[in-house]
Amino acid sequence: MLYDYKLVNLNLLVNQKDDDVKSFLKYNGVHKFDSNDIKSLLKLMRGLKIDNKNDFNVGYEVDRLGKEFDLVKVDDSLIINIELKTSKMVISQCEDNYEIFKTFYPDFQILIFMYTSSDNKIFVFDSEKGKLVETNFYNVNNELSKITNPKLLDINIKVLSAYMYPQTFFEKKYILSNSQKESKRKVINNTKNKTNIIAGRAGTGKTLLALDLFNYYCIKNKTVYLAPFKINNNIATELIEKLNISTVKQFVENKERFDVCIVDEAQRISEEDIKNINELIDKKIILLGDLNQDINGESCFQKLYDDKTENLVTTMNQPIRSDDTFDLYARKILDIPKGAVKHKKTDKSKIKILMKEDFLRKKLDDFVYLELGKSYYFESCTEQCVSKDCFELKKKCQTYLNTYSVMGNEYDNIVIYFCDGFTIVNNKLKTIKKVNYGKISSELYCLITRAKESLMIVTSDIKLYNFLIRKLYEMKE
Repeated sequence: MLYDYKLVNLNLLVNQKDDDVKSFLKYNGVHKFDSNDIKSLLKLMRGLKIDNKNDFNVGYEVDRLGKEFDLVKVDDSLIINIELKTSKMVISQCEDNYEIFKTFYPDFQILIFMYTSSDNKIFVFDSEKGKLVETNFYNVNNELSKITNPKLLDINIKVLSAYMYPQTFFEKKYILSNSQKESKRKVINNTKNKTNIIAGRAGTGKTLLALDLFNYYCIKNKTVYLAPFKINNNIATELIEKLNISTVKQFVENKERFDVCIVDEAQRISEEDIKNINELIDKKIILLGDLNQDINGESCFQKLYDDKTENLVTTMNQPIRSDDTFDLYARKILDIPKGAVKHKKTDKSKIKILMKEDFLRKKLDDFVYLELGKSYYFESCTEQCVSKDCFELKKKCQTYLNTYSVMGNEYDNIVIYFCDGFTIVNNKLKTIKKVNYGKISSELYCLITRAKESLMIVTSDIKLYNFLIRKLYEMKE
């Protein structure tokens, strides 16, 4: 059970047992404070004045970045962060914290301290020189006393599609998650392999990382080519023009040499594409893709991912956009293994399963109808379909799109229809006729994980309905 997060009065923890402190923090919404943190906190408190121990943000988490702050006190113009360590100081943590605070509180004064409990020393981070300087508790207390109206920290990560809304990228008002940073570090430090594979499930920020890497290599005076597999209406014109973005196909046709090539949605790439790119790139090829969204049924990206001898391979598992709810549900109904994925918060109430008759009685102006890709060229139902129920359902929604036009984007509310081409065999979702052009499981995973706020799945088959409901309630919150 998750408890409401509250400001904590540290005075209440004085002379208390470690287990009681841990329980008290848990009931105040603190979930990641371990025994070493508690021991360091109790020792630190001896150096803080009574009046300065009130109203701390303790163990504040930013899930979308995989980030947690030990102690933070904030008012209208000042942020004081104290990180607790047993012995080893970690300057990179101070740099990361400072960057995050400066992004979300650009006009605030920011002070970051690091306390080492083994020697009872405290250090202050010098952001200009990028180093930690030893200070004392007198100075810490003096700064804490300046906070007169303490508040809850509010770092709300709401990342929009970097393709559709590139302004955040242009203005550099974004923060990479720990998972993105680790993948970036591995790629830029890799001098052994020409080909670099970055795999990530839906919403882990592959596109944002591709843009960030583009900037990085441009600053390093490298010639860089950024190539999404396909350009569609999801990519803002401003982004295409400023970064001179074009497709893999166009890149190969132009036959112009570059130092670095970055390919997004690379799970759709073919072996012929890779061969041609290799011939035109001198230093580094970076391929970013989702193994679960191989909608064309190409196996090239999977083969490159599996070949960890010839290629650098790194995986991102920290979601920054997609809700874990939809990723986990897609895996449940499509029988896709979780692997190393660690799902965090899920909310079953975001998913509704309806019979078609119930759906048709609803008003759904704010929903987008998503359907499988029938072919590369046509969005209409296949000629073999007799019922054509999807036409009736589409009319209830704001608009409709297919798999090939939604990759890399997300929508608040979506509807997906499981027509009479689907059935359940041995407790698994199967198709009994041709319902799409590409790889069925990859297309369905792609569609389901486009949802941001709510997903509605509609069917006219009671067996499908029962299966979908059962899988929903098998999910753990």
